[in-house]
Amino acid sequence: MAEFTGKIGTPSDGFTLKVVYSYTQSVANNTSTLTATGYVKRNNSTYYPYNTTSSVVLKIDGKTYNFSPSYNLNTNNYVKICTKTVTITHGADGKKSVPISLKMDGKLSNYYPNGTISKTISLTTIPRATTPTLSATSIAMGSSVTITTNRASSNFTHTITYTFGATTGTIASSVGTSVPWVVPISLANQLPNTDSGTCTITCQTYNGSTLIGTKTVNLTLTVPSSVVPEISSIVISEAGSTPIDWGVYVQNKSKLKVVTTARGSYSSTIQSYKITGIDGNTYTSSNFTSSTLTQSGGKTVTVTVTDSRGRTATKTAAYTCIAYSNPTISKVTATRCNSDGTANEEGTYLKYTFKGAISSVNDKNTHVYKIGYKLTTASTYTYVTIPNDAYSIDKEDMVLSNVTFSENNSYHIQFYIGDYFTNSTIIKNVATGFTLMDFNSSGKSIAIGKVSEASNNQEMLEVAISTVFDKNVTLKTGGTALGTINSGSGFNRGSWNSPNQGIITQKTDNTNAQHSVMVGLSSTGNRIYGVDLLDSDSSPRMRLYSGNGYLEVLPTGATIGGCYILTTDNVVNNLTSTSSTAILSAYQGKLLNDTKVTQGAKSITNTTGGNSSYIILGNLLLCWGRVAIVPSAANTPTSKTITFPKKFSLSPAVIVNPQTGGPGTYVIGCSSNSTTTSNTKINLTRKDTTSTSVDWFAIGQA
Repeated sequence: MAEFTGKIGTPSDGFTLKVVYSYTQSVANNTSTLTATGYVKRNNSTYYPYNTTSSVVLKIDGKTYNFSPSYNLNTNNYVKICTKTVTITHGADGKKSVPISLKMDGKLSNYYPNGTISKTISLTTIPRATTPTLSATSIAMGSSVTITTNRASSNFTHTITYTFGATTGTIASSVGTSVPWVVPISLANQLPNTDSGTCTITCQTYNGSTLIGTKTVNLTLTVPSSVVPEISSIVISEAGSTPIDWGVYVQNKSKLKVVTTARGSYSSTIQSYKITGIDGNTYTSSNFTSSTLTQSGGKTVTVTVTDSRGRTATKTAAYTCIAYSNPTISKVTATRCNSDGTANEEGTYLKYTFKGAISSVNDKNTHVYKIGYKLTTASTYTYVTIPNDAYSIDKEDMVLSNVTFSENNSYHIQFYIGDYFTNSTIIKNVATGFTLMDFNSSGKSIAIGKVSEASNNQEMLEVAISTVFDKNVTLKTGGTALGTINSGSGFNRGSWNSPNQGIITQKTDNTNAQHSVMVGLSSTGNRIYGVDLLDSDSSPRMRLYSGNGYLEVLPTGATIGGCYILTTDNVVNNLTSTSSTAILSAYQGKLLNDTKVTQGAKSITNTTGGNSSYIILGNLLLCWGRVAIVPSAANTPTSKTITFPKKFSLSPAVIVNPQTGGPGTYVIGCSSNSTTTSNTKINLTRKDTTSTSVDWFAIGQA
């Protein structure tokens, strides 16, 4: 029991009030049952209340209880005047403070016990639900955390549960003071797109089977760094033209079919693929076919996948690309010979040299070496395979056995080297057997330096040796002379304006005029196109023509310089700087002797003279210059008219700028007015009469 006292009454300290209190507690109900008893006694008062009824008020925890006791104070002992038992509910934290007051009114004179005593008492805290604490606030899944339950009573036990994402579970039951928890790594399934999340741990406190209360605490769970996507396989196979059973990849022939099998981890998904290591290219698909391999050697394919958590995984696979180049023929010869290989221009056997190489591709490649032959007039070859088991051939001065070549015919000899992928060929010509002169059996053809190969009834002269003509040669057709090959004068076929069909390689038109000409004619003999380069001291020129019209260009310094556009043989437009008949708009710009720059379709003409210049850009004219103005008096405008170096078609815009280091200080103003297509007036005002140079610029339509 406990008590508190206080002196009251008259005289001072004449009486003493006392409250004696005690309480019991219900942990389960979080209440205290408190009994308070009031007492009074006489101290040094000279009055002795006897069989007196008084008014007594006892207040407990804000509630009032009234009593009217009778009492005798004829001794100095405590007399009980009231008692009350109440049940008080504690706060949620188990704590409670209770105010108690005792008031007595003796209902007689002031010399009787009248007064009040009070006190606030703190009840013993009733243990409540345990708030758990954690050994760490953040851990990786798969690691352990200790949950400590600082219970208020040794009779308390706890059930610990968790909630994470969409999943819940019980960590432990009947926990006393602490429990370790190894966080299941499977909780990562709740975080498919992120690295961390908040786990709520709930602690339920029990007193026996009675639930005292519930408290929670948060724990941050992170997906461990070991949880990454998985690449289970990288399968590389041939997707090009190389046979699969070769088991190799071939430079410039193979393509790679690459299939990657990958998956996320604990519910993550694969978001992207990056494949490198194939000829410097990057691919972004799990299943793709590469470009044709261009680099040989051992290579490493690196596959990197990224999942929905942003985690990556890398796996490599190796492949080897075998160097390959197309079959090459390095040297061939083909000449007539005797059966024993002795050189003979009239021999009926073939002596040949055949050298070349094929890429072996690790001895997987095929190789074929053949020599084909046919009459020059035939369309197909007959082939002889050259036995050779190596990936190169080196045959020097060999005789093609079992094949003969008539000395009366010429042949095409084809050297063929081929592998699985492609082949290379070179064709050599073998002429007929040599004879100084041969008359065709038809009696209508003759050959010089070879055997005649003219067909029956074909009239032909065949020449197989270099020919020199010391006299003029006249060509005729149908009895009509076409032209004459003159000694030192060239080949004359027709006139300039009426050339005969075919090509004029050289022609003499007039004195000192040597033409180099190529003319194309239509079926009716009209000129379609041509090029004429005339070497003439008096009028050198170049003509490019189509139909009867042509462009003729003559160099500066010739009798007539410049460039002409002509139709037939008449000048339509002379585009020269001295021509008054030039029409600019008709030809999209004028070519002038003083042309400095040409850009695209714009002709820019720059003429500079004195203190002014101009440029023509298509239909745009720009003029500029500088003029000196001496003011007639200080602070007085002085004008000077300048003439444009080139006349505009419309009045231009004019900009003026005085050359001064003190604008606004010495030069007060500068302007232009009265602008026409030919001139403008420039006005200058200074604070003094110093001569001032003024730059001007005009822009407008040419």
